[in-house]
Amino acid sequence: MTYQTPPVYPSQQQGGQPAERPKAAGVAIAALVVGIVAFLLGLVPVLGLLVAVTGIVLGIVALRRPGRGLAITGIILSAVAVLANIAIIVVLAVIPWAEIGGQFERGFTEAIEEEYGIPDDSAGGFETQTLDTPCYTFDGPAGFINNISDDAIANCSTELELWGEVAADGTVTNTGVGAILGSVNVEPIRSATTDERSPDGSLDGIVEWMSTDYIPAFGELISLREPVVLDGAEGNLTRVTSDQELTETKALVVVKAPSEYQVNGEPAQFFLITFVTPYDNGEELIQTAIGSWRWQ
Repeated sequence: MTYQTPPVYPSQQQGGQPAERPKAAGVAIAALVVGIVAFLLGLVPVLGLLVAVTGIVLGIVALRRPGRGLAITGIILSAVAVLANIAIIVVLAVIPWAEIGGQFERGFTEAIEEEYGIPDDSAGGFETQTLDTPCYTFDGPAGFINNISDDAIANCSTELELWGEVAADGTVTNTGVGAILGSVNVEPIRSATTDERSPDGSLDGIVEWMSTDYIPAFGELISLREPVVLDGAEGNLTRVTSDQELTETKALVVVKAPSEYQVNGEPAQFFLITFVTPYDNGEELIQTAIGSWRWQ
């Protein structure tokens, strides 16, 4: 009778000790770790997406190695992170700032103000900036951008502009970008023009001419002859309504300087100042400009 040696099973190797199972490959573990990190960063635009894609690639590579379960888990976590990140990117790219929420909008506005120094000029007071030309100086709202060339300033012109955004409820936010929603402009009127329109050189004559030829195009007249004084010089304040729904204040001042100035090589003694603002502090804005006005 022939005897055969019985087979040796793994549990019987080396004194009956069970054989060690193959360890999970390092790539599978890396895929799982990256997947967890990607899942946690899923709401962080771009960064979360990059980490998630890396986790998926590692997981696919690890599928052919020991630790398949870890690789699959890593792939699932990374895939969820990819979907979440794409959704966040689409939301930020498509939905307008005003629709994301009041808190986010306030944070955006504060960031703009910190970056560009643009304060809120709404009711309750405003910060000022001093406008300086060879003919005059005065204080205007700091939130309005001085959008005029050096050559124009040298010729005694001023152009402050309020750039902002309008929300669905009509609220105006001073952002420094968007549409022009307000302005404070000053321009000299050539003596050749005023001499023709008002031969006696009087302020009343210029106001009368403007009330028929200029003001109707500016807006519907509310008041015509409100006397004002700019650094000792006689002026006239005229208020008009606006055809723009958002405009709260629209007014103009004509003033006759104490003496003539040379502007673009021509004499000028009358100046026209216009005010437009969507805020309800228009009267304060006008009085600040008039009260701070100084002739050079």
